[in-house]
Amino acid sequence: MINRQELQQVLINLIVNATQAMQEQGETGPARELDIAVRHEAGRVLLEVSDSGPGLSEAVRATLFQPFFTTRRDGNGLGLWISRGLLERYGGELRAANRPEGQGGARGAVFTIDLPAAEV
Repeated sequence: MINRQELQQVLINLIVNATQAMQEQGETGPARELDIAVRHEAGRVLLEVSDSGPGLSEAVRATLFQPFFTTRRDGNGLGLWISRGLLERYGGELRAANRPEGQGGARGAVFTIDLPAAEV
């Protein structure tokens, strides 16, 4: 159970970040892919936003959710920090990892929104 507008804010932030990461590849890179998957698992709802961008280095993953951390010249570094805080307010979490290497060497990142499922 989460406020609809807050979940929308988190998803938009993840989609914008994924789109920006894929633009770093340039026009000659592999085909760009943005995937959103939803699944239920042990009383949880998992939403995964994955991209075919360059992926996340260990250094970036270590500070990814810290306030004011950004890899963008025009970013303020608050999007992921705010997103994680919104999800935690509802007993959820936000995780980041690299996707397994795909065809053509495309790797990319995957962000997982993990929320408790509402009882029906």
